This record gives sequence, C-alpha cells and structure tokens, in this order.
Amino acid sequence: LSVADLAVSRAGAIGLAELMARGIPSILVHIPMQRRTIRSTMPGLKAQGAAEVILDRELTGETCIT
Repeated sequence: LSVADLAVSRAGAIGLAELMARGIPSILVHIPMQRRTIRSTMPGLKAQGAAEVILDRELTGETCIT
C-alpha cells in the first residue's frame, strides 16, 4: 500500500483503517453483510472526497473501467 495511488478494496474495518492511516484514495466495495459501523464510515469518506463507494451487486468489469 505504501506506493499505491489508488486502492480498490472491500470495505472491512482493517482495510479502511489502513487506507485512512496512509491517506490513500480508494474505491470501496460495500458488501451487504458488513457491520453497521463500517456502513456508517463509508459515506463520511465519500463526503470528504477520500473514497467512492460501489455496492457489491453493482460491481462489474464495466463499472471498474468507468
């Protein structure tokens, strides 16, 4: 992660903590069974311009390209 310009990641607690600690912009994949605390963190990251959020069911090769 130390040389990454952008991360595409499942939005789990550990992954979010690492991305936030390193200040790496990210595309977060929201998985339906995530804990409520994780779901509440993602909109804040999006509002700050630190992340985009994609729902798991909407993630396709095409959405990754566009």
